[in-house]
Amino acid sequence: LGFAFSQRYPVPLAIVWYLVAGGCLIFLACTACSDPGIVRREPKRIDRTWTWTSQTSSYRPSKSIYCRDCNCVIEEYDHVCPWTGTAIGKKNMC
Repeated sequence: LGFAFSQRYPVPLAIVWYLVAGGCLIFLACTACSDPGIVRREPKRIDRTWTWTSQTSSYRPSKSIYCRDCNCVIEEYDHVCPWTGTAIGKKNMC
């Protein structure tokens, strides 16, 4: 694919394409290996805003949600990325 791409299109365009594709792969790998903001189990309420979660049998902060795919509580949970298989939360969201 790469050799045919560079023969059909001008060399500067092929260089830009390879840089963008490589950057995307690097950023996907960094997202897959980073911590999304997993909240540790807390048997005692830390703050008045913390609520009980029966799935993990612990307290969680107000802006965190239990992720069924990851089996843990994620702070400021957004979604689970299908390409990396990782939850997207507070610590790995741009």
